[in-house]
Amino acid sequence: MIVVTGGTGVLGEFLLKTLSESGLEVTATRRKQSNMINQLPGLRWEEADLTDPNRLTDIFHGATMVIHAAAQVSFNPRERDQIMKVNVEGTMHVVNACLKARVPR
Repeated sequence: MIVVTGGTGVLGEFLLKTLSESGLEVTATRRKQSNMINQLPGLRWEEADLTDPNRLTDIFHGATMVIHAAAQVSFNPRERDQIMKVNVEGTMHVVNACLKARVPR
């Protein structure tokens, strides 16, 4: 099983389509407030927040690979703190969750 974080983003959607077309079993994460969800063969959705390492670890158990494509993008300087929280701390949580769940790749 492959897990893709940020499945509703531009990069995430491309990855999901490509992986689904390859016949792979894929789990994708999405934020609770996200309403943009593609239904593709072999795709399962899980609600997750990058700031919740325990939830990420639960989702990553049994995964053979995690592709981290989630990020917050903004050019508004007022959103800097939120961007840092999601993109830096969130990535740290993804890496730690992968280690804790013993994801090989």
